[in-house]
Amino acid sequence: MRKFIITALLASSAFVATSAQAQVTYYTDQAAFLAALGGTAVTEGFEDTTLVPGLTFVSTVGSIGGGLFNDQLAPSSQTTTFSFGGAINAFGGFWDLTPGGAGVGITFTPAPGSTLTVELPRTYSGQFWGFITTNNFSSLLLTAGTQANGVETYNLDNLTFGTGAAVPEPAAWGMMIGGFGLAGMAMRRRVRTVTFA
Repeated sequence: MRKFIITALLASSAFVATSAQAQVTYYTDQAAFLAALGGTAVTEGFEDTTLVPGLTFVSTVGSIGGGLFNDQLAPSSQTTTFSFGGAINAFGGFWDLTPGGAGVGITFTPAPGSTLTVELPRTYSGQFWGFITTNNFSSLLLTAGTQANGVETYNLDNLTFGTGAAVPEPAAWGMMIGGFGLAGMAMRRRVRTVTFA
């Protein structure tokens, strides 16, 4: 019994370590993204060069003009970093990656954090795309993607950021339920009936 409890506790601790990794939910529907944010969204429409409080950017090429953020990302030489003045876990906007023709897509790296597992497709032409992660970040680095050779020229409108609840992936739910089951089994006491003659 003791060996079983130790095994179950080790399995539960492995579950906890796995579940600490960031879970990311991607959105292609603005309404679903905003609903997940639950009223904590801040939107920058780029109508002028004065940005909403907390939002700043540093870019090799990017600038605001014509009600858009206009930028170009070249592999190893051009980047853009958006900073948010505090911890957030949600970022999105309306992306057009077609102004310069077919590009290379965009890679996103939250800081602190790691590169997201999905690149923004180079075929986006004004649609919404965003994400919510279980890990907070205070800045987001945009670099050229890997979908082709060349550069990525894009426009961004209605950049939206804030904090919201990321929905765990189905695999995470399965692991969580399994971890609870193992912990419950480890805690369950075996009752023995003793009869005296």
